[in-house]
Amino acid sequence: WGSVVGVPLPAAARWGRPGGERRAGGGAPAEVGAAVQRAEADWAEGHVAGDNAALARMYVDGAVSMQADTIDEAGRDAIVGGLAGEFAVRNDTVLAVKTDIVSLESTDSLAWESGRVAFTRRLRARTDTMPHIGHYKYVTFWQLGPDGRWRIRRDISVADSRP
Repeated sequence: WGSVVGVPLPAAARWGRPGGERRAGGGAPAEVGAAVQRAEADWAEGHVAGDNAALARMYVDGAVSMQADTIDEAGRDAIVGGLAGEFAVRNDTVLAVKTDIVSLESTDSLAWESGRVAFTRRLRARTDTMPHIGHYKYVTFWQLGPDGRWRIRRDISVADSRP
């Protein structure tokens, strides 16, 4: 038995990089890894498009988002409102989001992952400039919904000085 935030959980499989071999420890089926990868891709697409409705569908009602440079946001509406505010005042455009899942573990209805994400951005006023890539480390806790979709329960990210 392991634990996450003090809650005992059965042993779970660990995933290496996407497409990697499942490590010993049993419990997390391949479907969980594939579903979380799909959810990550949906989140990236919503972020690049600035699509608040798509992003809202990614979070459970009681989700919490803890980002390094903002106040914590509790609840789906607060998280999506924070993202909408961020999109409105940004001086750059997000061109691409690349997620690299480093580890993923799960139970039947909860999954937690850690990884790195890179946001490729370009200044809006200077489309002739080279894009800038910002690197972040993250931990995301996922919850399986009654509709069979994995949604974000809590996400935490910090800037990563390493490319």
